[in-house]
Parts: sequence; structure tokens; C-alpha cells
Amino acid sequence: MAEPGDPQNRDEEPMQEAGPKPRFEHECPLEEIAKFISDIRTGEDGRMKLSPEKAAERIGYYLGHPNAWELILRKESELIGCTFAYEKSRDELLKEVSGADKLLEDGDRVFEIREVGIKPQYRGKHNGQKIMEEIMEEAKQKGATKLVLSTFPGTVAHKLYKKLGFKEVSDQQDPKNFYMTYKFQK
Repeated sequence: MAEPGDPQNRDEEPMQEAGPKPRFEHECPLEEIAKFISDIRTGEDGRMKLSPEKAAERIGYYLGHPNAWELILRKESELIGCTFAYEKSRDELLKEVSGADKLLEDGDRVFEIREVGIKPQYRGKHNGQKIMEEIMEEAKQKGATKLVLSTFPGTVAHKLYKKLGFKEVSDQQDPKNFYMTYKFQK
């Protein structure tokens, strides 16, 4: 998720782009994706907000969950975007997401989406929306009844999630730990 002050928070304006269209993949070397995540989390001041080593730890955590996968967006051979998703247990949700007790129903299978990121020069071209729509469809195919993600209110990412149908779990959330949920129609 974009952090306050990240370049990812720029408005997504429609732009036309010539050349090959981006394509999705499901496998990427850990070192490549960890460096990518670290690079897009580097601030405009050049300070690294997340080291490649810490990014690799996070990726291991995400992919260590049941039904976990990565979604990579490439243009030609260049990695331009990524995200991860995995099934979240009821206990994890209740412990981590304020208000989760109100959103859970019997029989729910909830998947969490993490680390949605697009390379700066590919932002504003609907790549964030493309990767979100793809990960949402894949989660649905894996049996998800609901999705959950964290974001920062007021960011471009938050606006995109609302546009895609995500709702705020509660209006009484900490902005640094702000969750949204999406319920698939039956």
C-alpha cells in the first residue's frame, strides 16, 4: 500500500501508451521482487523506507499463508507492478482488523491483498486498476467470499479501492492501520 507522501499517491489520470501491453505472471525471483518493492518504497528524498531484505521477509510471510500467490505485472521483460494475496484465518482477522467481528459471517473465506505497487513511471495509466481487477478475479476463482486490504485514507489507492467496490470496515479506524473490505456477490 502507498504510504503518505509516496509518489504512488499521485492522481491516476488516463493516459495512452504506445507499445506492448503489460502482461500478468505468477512467478518472479525473490531477489527481483524484493528489490522492486524496496525501490518503489524509496521516498522522493532518496531514503529507503523498506530494505530489500525486509521486503523479502514480508514476501516470505505473505507466501507462507494458505492459498497464497503473487501477481506480477510486466511490460516486455520489465517488472512494473506486483501484489500478493492469501487466505486469512478468522483468528488472524479478529486479532488484526478492528471491526472484523462485524464483517465476518459464517462460512466466509477471506483473502487479504498486500503490497499493491506500480513503478512510478507506469502510474497514472490504469495499471493499479488492472492489477487489482486481476487479483480480485483470481481470489474469487480460489473461493474467496470477501477481500480485505489496508490503505491510507485520502490516497489515490484508497480512491481506487472505493471505485472497485471496497468499503471501509469502520469509520473508527487508525489511519495507519485502515482496512477496507470487498464482498463478492453470490
